[in-house]
Amino acid sequence: IAEDHHMYCKCYFASLWEQAHAVKTAKQHDQLPPITPQLCVQPIFLPAVSFLVESSDGYLASCIARFHQARRHMQGIVELGYVLLQYTRLVKHTGFGGLPVMTHAQVCAIAFKMHTLHITTTAQCFALIMAALTKIIPAVVGFLLSGGLMALMQEQASGIVAQAWASWGSLDAAQQTMAASMGNISGVVVLYSITCFVVVLDVIEGRYYEVMGHPTHEINPVAEGDETTADSLQRQEDEDEKRKDGKPSFVIGRQSFFARASLLLSIFNDTAFVGYAAITIYALIPAVMAAWSLIRRGTDFEYIVAEKPE
Repeated sequence: IAEDHHMYCKCYFASLWEQAHAVKTAKQHDQLPPITPQLCVQPIFLPAVSFLVESSDGYLASCIARFHQARRHMQGIVELGYVLLQYTRLVKHTGFGGLPVMTHAQVCAIAFKMHTLHITTTAQCFALIMAALTKIIPAVVGFLLSGGLMALMQEQASGIVAQAWASWGSLDAAQQTMAASMGNISGVVVLYSITCFVVVLDVIEGRYYEVMGHPTHEINPVAEGDETTADSLQRQEDEDEKRKDGKPSFVIGRQSFFARASLLLSIFNDTAFVGYAAITIYALIPAVMAAWSLIRRGTDFEYIVAEKPE
């Protein structure tokens, strides 16, 4: 479920409420099964989990459209309150012991995931920004003004490594754990970059299409109103001419070692050095705006639609 997880939550609790009412009205509770969720989600595996919006007016307009899309995504922070409200009402109706331990655990897992997506990540980003503004940047400025850069350049590489290692060793275990979890020095960035690299490489080398096979027929694009336009058919014919062996035009075949290394370094650079800037613009600020909208409007949902390319 890409965006509409509200429907997932409604169906999830609807099955629980139906069983709770049945237990409440039944005379012999021993004959009824425990109250467990009956919702089943069938996954559809894709090479990418999402695709960014794009504007026909250029790069800057696309960034603005992406911001509006992130603003709409962060509006889902209201679902955390919905889940907690439904859970509280359900426990009040059945009693805490009326629900199995697994049902309690699953509901808490749903709430925990929503809290992680909308609150924990943005709070971590905000904490890192405040740490940079109050600790890291003043320390770097003081280091430069005191001539520390010139002294560092005069030292040998081994001395620089020893000094960095000594600074890291001066921190206790709790401080090292916090620095690793809040900063980009943990192994999460490396693992994430490698995972994205493998997926992208499989797509551009055509390995994904070798596994999935080729489409059995073409589906012509349609305009609004389910009317196929002449321009769309012409674009489809042009795209078909670019394909080789039934594969899309972006499949360029097996890459050399240096091309693969360049792709991996590019993904790692975006993740390690641009990640927090992107989180700030497309997660932290939209989350604050969504929370303020929720406080100001209450349950009056504010739906925001991003621009779509023509």
